[in-house]
Amino acid sequence: NSDLFAQLTGSPDTGGTWVDNTDGTHTYTVAAIAPCTVDDTSTVTVTEQSQPNAGIDGTLNICQGDTFTNADLFGQLTGSPDTGGIWVDNTDGTHTYTVAATSPCTVDDTSTVTVTEQAQPNAGIDGTLNICVGDTFTNANLFTQLTGSPDTGGTWVDNTDGTHTYTVAAIAPCTVDDTSTVTVTEQALPNAGINGILNICQGDTFTNADLFGQLTGSPDTGGTWVDNTDGTHTYTVAAIAPCTVDDTSTVKVTEQIPPNAGIDGVLIICQGDTFDNNDLFAQLTSSPDTGETWLDNTDGTHTYTVAAIAPCTKDDSSIVTVTEQALPNAGIDGTLAICQGDTFTNADLFGQLTGSPDIGGTWVDNTDGTHTYTVAAIAPCTVN
Repeated sequence: NSDLFAQLTGSPDTGGTWVDNTDGTHTYTVAAIAPCTVDDTSTVTVTEQSQPNAGIDGTLNICQGDTFTNADLFGQLTGSPDTGGIWVDNTDGTHTYTVAATSPCTVDDTSTVTVTEQAQPNAGIDGTLNICVGDTFTNANLFTQLTGSPDTGGTWVDNTDGTHTYTVAAIAPCTVDDTSTVTVTEQALPNAGINGILNICQGDTFTNADLFGQLTGSPDTGGTWVDNTDGTHTYTVAAIAPCTVDDTSTVKVTEQIPPNAGIDGVLIICQGDTFDNNDLFAQLTSSPDTGETWLDNTDGTHTYTVAAIAPCTKDDSSIVTVTEQALPNAGIDGTLAICQGDTFTNADLFGQLTGSPDIGGTWVDNTDGTHTYTVAAIAPCTVN
C-alpha cells in the first residue's frame, strides 16, 4: 500500500484505507472526522511494464559464402521476441540479440542465434580420362580424374560426345548444383601391320624401309626391327600408355636367284658339219640355267641370254664361239715320171700332188708302183 500511497500527490492524509477494485485500480479513502461528514477518496491505477523479451535462441543455416542481415538473424528467434533490440557479432559464429529493460524493469533480456554454413556443392575441377581403345571404364575411373577434392555421391551423365558430366546437388539452403566434366580420350592400340614377304634378288641388300614397305594394314611408323637370323624380321610397335600390349608383325625375306647364263665357251665343229642349240649349250660351264634363248650374231658367235626374274632386273648372257676345223686335204692324185734307175723322195712325190694338199701327212709305198699320201683328220673331224 505504501507503493500505492507514494503515487498520490496533493499531500494526502495518512491512515486511510485501501481497496483493490480488481480492475487494476486501487481506491484510497480517508474518513471524515466530526463534525465533517464526507469521506475523501482517490484512486491509483496500477500499470505493468512488460519484461524485455529477446526471444528463444535459434540457428540460421546459410549457404557457404552467402551474406545475411540482422533481419535474417531475427527471423530465426522464436518466442515472440521484442523488436528494436541490438545485435552483437560474437565472432565465433554466434550473434547475441539484446532487448533493453524499460523502467521500472531493470534486467535486459538476451538470446543467441548460431550461424551455420552449409558447404557449397563441389563437383571438382574438370579432368581427362585416357583409356586404351576398346577398354571399358567405370564412374569410379571418371571420378579419380577430377581434382579439387570433389564431393562423393554425385551423379554421372554420359553426354555421348566423349564427355561425362558429374553433378553434385546443392543441399538447402544452397540452391545451385555444381558440375564438372571428364573428357574421355582413347589411345589407339599399337599397329604393327599385317605380316608380309620381301622378295629380293640374291646378293642385294635391303633396309628397314624396304621391310616396312611389305607390311599391310596401315602399320604405325616409328617401331623397331629385329633380325631373327632365320630369314625373318620382326617389327614391334610399342604400346603407349594406358595401352600395355605391344604389337608385332613379321616380314619374311626370300631371295630370287639371279639369272645364270654360264661361262663363255667354244664349239669346235668339223668344217661343213651342222650344230644346234644343244651343242652350243653343252659348251657353257658353271651350271647355266636351261630353257632360255639363243641369238646367232652372224659373226661366228652365239649369245645365250637368261632373263632376270623379278625382283632381279639384270639379264645374264654368255657367248659360245663356233670355230670350224678344216677337213684334211691330201690333194689330187698325181704322176711322178722318173728315169729308169733314178731314186726319188717323198718330197718328189708331194710335188706331183695338186689341189693344195696339207703338209705333214704320211706316205706309204704300196709296192705296186703307187704311193699313198694320207693326211690324218683333226678332231672333231673323223675321216682321214
